[in-house]
Amino acid sequence: MLSENIFKAADKVVVPVIPTTLSVRSLEQLYQFFNDNDYPKRKILPFFSMVQQSKNLHRETMVTLQKEYKSLLENYIPFSTDVEKMGVHRAPVLTFAAKDQASIAYQKIWSDIEIKAKIRS
Repeated sequence: MLSENIFKAADKVVVPVIPTTLSVRSLEQLYQFFNDNDYPKRKILPFFSMVQQSKNLHRETMVTLQKEYKSLLENYIPFSTDVEKMGVHRAPVLTFAAKDQASIAYQKIWSDIEIKAKIRS
């Protein structure tokens, strides 16, 4: 019930997607749920997170999904131990590792969200 109310009330639903089979399946289920309940699918803004470019599965999954889901944000969040350390630092990664690749990626993701939110409002 809480999720449904969020989906109804939100202008956009930003969805992190790890480029793996299970996470892709969850994204597909989310789109199906929106479809089944007549929620506008344009609200969904998926982006890749915890990406490891060294893994074939991640690279292949990203290419496949980018073709299938045009709403996928262009930038992605790489796997980073600094992201994991946010709990230890109790702070956003930008405050203790501002020059880390993940920090820069989060800034790019935010820019993507702002652009998509304005275009598709």
